[in-house]
Amino acid sequence: RRHTRYWRDWSSDVCSSDLARAGEQYLPRASRRCIRVAHRLYGGILGRIEANGDDVFTRRARVPGARKAATVAAAYLGID
Repeated sequence: RRHTRYWRDWSSDVCSSDLARAGEQYLPRASRRCIRVAHRLYGGILGRIEANGDDVFTRRARVPGARKAATVAAAYLGID
């Protein structure tokens, strides 16, 4: 199985930081930080998938625990 160029373009667009930031204003203020962290973590997974040549069938894409912790800490401290 292989992903098409359409899929790669679509997934990159969906994970676009500009698109995500634009939608944040519609979320309850208390939820924004959590959603921002989830966006960054899933964006990290997407980056790993792209680095693996979009191979999601034979290789697992993951974000290391230290990177997850750093992402959460940065959000908690308000660092973008």
